[in-house]
Amino acid sequence: MRSTSRYTVWFVNQSLRAGQVCVYHDLDNAACNQGGLRQLAWRVAPANPQVQVGFDWEPDWELLWSDATDAQARQFNKASMSQGSALLLSRNAYGCAFTALPDQATRGRLTIQSDASIPTVGTVRVGIGMNGGGALALPAGPNLSTVFTPVSERELTYWISFGAHGLRAGDPLDTDLLNAPLRFCFPDRVTTMTALLDAQNVWTLLPGPPASGGWIEGNGA
Repeated sequence: MRSTSRYTVWFVNQSLRAGQVCVYHDLDNAACNQGGLRQLAWRVAPANPQVQVGFDWEPDWELLWSDATDAQARQFNKASMSQGSALLLSRNAYGCAFTALPDQATRGRLTIQSDASIPTVGTVRVGIGMNGGGALALPAGPNLSTVFTPVSERELTYWISFGAHGLRAGDPLDTDLLNAPLRFCFPDRVTTMTALLDAQNVWTLLPGPPASGGWIEGNGA
């Protein structure tokens, strides 16, 4: 079942610098039975001084794989929390692909079962995304069952950072290298938040949209 909620976060660049704004998921948004889980650059957009950038989404989960080759191949499959989702990941001469494993689906869990065709060491990652963007992922391996158990919609927590990151959406993050990020969540009955970065590079978080002015909308590409 798809969520009926739609959330928006606005970034207001009142700093003196141009750069990239990056929104990403908290690691605690989903438990995982395998080690090595990394946060991904979920939404990324450029912003000059005095520009406002808006990101909006529905909190609907997806299962994903990605291959960090020059082609940047990837696949997203919509997931169901109410019924659970399970997919088989395999690889052939043309790359990786998902096929459904409905008999292995368990309510509240999102599962990726890899087969023997997945290399032990390589560029393939498996994970979960939300609304068309990768959120959390880890290296894939042969004959592994990777199970994600996301938190409830109201428990979701996000981060926002701004700087000369040079990121692409879906890139694994080294959060220690990001400028001091702001952690945010949505209070009850609030679906729009504004994160303002001032000239001293200090964050302010406010409920609701920003004041009127020039703006662009980021799509996470």
